[in-house]
Amino acid sequence: MAAELNDSSTAAPAGTLQSICYERGSLRLLDQTRLPLETVYLDIKDSTDGWNAIRDMVVRGAPAIAIAAALSLAVEIFNLAFSGKPEDAASFIFKKLEYLVSSRPTAVNLSDAAEKLRSLILKTAETADKADTIFQGGTLARRMMAAGMGLKLPLMKHAYTSQFEASVAKLEEDNAQVLRYVEQQLRMRLRQQRPEQQQRMRLRISLPPDIGDTSRYPYEYKGFAGDDLEAYIDAAETMLVDDVAANEAIGFHGASHLRSHLENLQKISVLTHCNTGSLATAGYGTALGGSRLTAFELVHEQIPATLIADSAAAALMKAGRVNAVVVGADRIAANGDTANKIGTYSLALSAYHHGIRFYVAAPITSIDLSISSGEQIVIEERSEKELLHSDGGRGKQVAASGISVWNPAFDVTPARLITAIITEKGVIKKSSEDAFDIQGFIENAK
Repeated sequence: MAAELNDSSTAAPAGTLQSICYERGSLRLLDQTRLPLETVYLDIKDSTDGWNAIRDMVVRGAPAIAIAAALSLAVEIFNLAFSGKPEDAASFIFKKLEYLVSSRPTAVNLSDAAEKLRSLILKTAETADKADTIFQGGTLARRMMAAGMGLKLPLMKHAYTSQFEASVAKLEEDNAQVLRYVEQQLRMRLRQQRPEQQQRMRLRISLPPDIGDTSRYPYEYKGFAGDDLEAYIDAAETMLVDDVAANEAIGFHGASHLRSHLENLQKISVLTHCNTGSLATAGYGTALGGSRLTAFELVHEQIPATLIADSAAAALMKAGRVNAVVVGADRIAANGDTANKIGTYSLALSAYHHGIRFYVAAPITSIDLSISSGEQIVIEERSEKELLHSDGGRGKQVAASGISVWNPAFDVTPARLITAIITEKGVIKKSSEDAFDIQGFIENAK
């Protein structure tokens, strides 16, 4: 995909495509397997839905799958009637994160996000036993109270109040089990109401005899899993916001760098590969490329572009119609070797041969300093059906039965072929020895 960058251009127009639509407790993902002919959003209710969406490439792009994974678990946690201690909640989250990371192994953003979330939960769990509230700041009941919903809830067997704030205070003081039961009832009854009815709903919830006796339940329920679970949801939501900000910063640094090195050109023709626009991230995007998704994005954003076949890239470069190549990254090694969608390596070789600048645009989270080179990057292999059948493996057979298939999802471009790496912290350039000091750049950027 070739796109023109006009020096007089402004920020992307309003209405940028969103692959991820999230509100607390609700996640919808744009089904990218059905683009560009259909625009369909799928409801993601838990981590299993998230895993399947990532593996089936409903959502794709290293930043987007990390955010989608984190938020799918956040939605599951938000709607979860969890009973246990802080360590139980932490263990639950760790197992779910490990499961989500297994969906696609090549993209470092997913494992990086999971590790950050693990660290946060570990720190929260250390002090969770000191908490004196249940589901601190994050309960459904508290959110309903904050929204001004009028409720009639039982304090004990015969005491009632229309002031829910007083109810919560008394329940937290006397009986955690009661509050937990009330929340479960609220969730169940909310599901039975239409949205417009929920805001006017008033409930009278009767307590079972075994829960009504407050003396039966010790204070060990206080400060249980709620703190850990709420901390996770907050962290996942922060990742969503940070990803959009990082993408915008990458765009700013990249555009400034390109214009400074190609200042004699009024228009800059950029060749891209795969897709790392707003469909591959939480929003805005890092770079662009590909036909089915990227052409859809560019038409939507009204950016001048020309679609070419992958095999035409070298000829386009030879004709002098490409000023720079910009690609994304699923994982960048400490030396700058970069794993990206299969075919990126071929583009880099062609660009190097024709003396054209080749850039990688990716957030810092795509950098994996734990591996020294691209030789250590695990390359995911996709199903043979994707090559044997049309429509990404879902359509008619287009190749002879019995033919052998090799279908790697990614390849690794050596650092020597890369001009610079554009991040949200700035542009990582090579030293006089023609090598990247990525670790030094990250340390200085902190």
